[in-house]
Amino acid sequence: FNFKVVIKNMQVRIVPMDGGMPWYANVSDMVINTLMYVIGCSLLQTLTPCLVAYAVSKFNFKFNIFIDALVMVVISLPIVGSSASELKLLRDLNLYDSMLGMWIQKTNFAGLYYFVFCATFKGVSKSYYEAAYIDGANEFVVMVIIGIPMVIYTFFAVFLLQFIAYWNDYQTIVLYLPSWPTLSYALFDLSQSTTQELNNTPTRMAAAMIIILPTLVIFSVFSKQLMGNISMGGVKE
Repeated sequence: FNFKVVIKNMQVRIVPMDGGMPWYANVSDMVINTLMYVIGCSLLQTLTPCLVAYAVSKFNFKFNIFIDALVMVVISLPIVGSSASELKLLRDLNLYDSMLGMWIQKTNFAGLYYFVFCATFKGVSKSYYEAAYIDGANEFVVMVIIGIPMVIYTFFAVFLLQFIAYWNDYQTIVLYLPSWPTLSYALFDLSQSTTQELNNTPTRMAAAMIIILPTLVIFSVFSKQLMGNISMGGVKE
């Protein structure tokens, strides 16, 4: 019964930036927003450091040292009070309150997972790449057919961690996507709701169970892949 009440009554009031009439986003709207936000941001935050780490680990360029140092500085220095400048930049570029703008923000490699991918790629035997070159493969084919599949377990592990982080994130939505409410933001809004149907502990617990369910399902489906190890057999040294 409580689950039905949540699905029927959980809404978020949206006030348009252009001064238009306020409207309410229902559960179906928030599900779509959540999938766009979580999957898009998680994929970009996983794929971008993976590609950069592949290039750095495979090609011996002097510029690689600068990239490593840049990432180290970014993850070491505390970034406090940067939201105001980010908001102004997004407004100036007409990317504020835009899902595209959010995806562009997340297309960066400066994070801890860059080093995770670098370490994983360095563990891949060069013989696989050499065999592909002998068969006539170009650099793109080698990356897609050999490089990324060899780190697929790491890729899924990082993607899952990013997925869980973005699924539970509501602060970013409040700051950067006020017209795109997600389920996590709806849960935050529900915790402050004074609506008679939602202002009770059993209903709020039911809403929390609905929101946590997808992460449990994803982990159950990919648990074996995430717990597995990359097999390097097939190359005889």
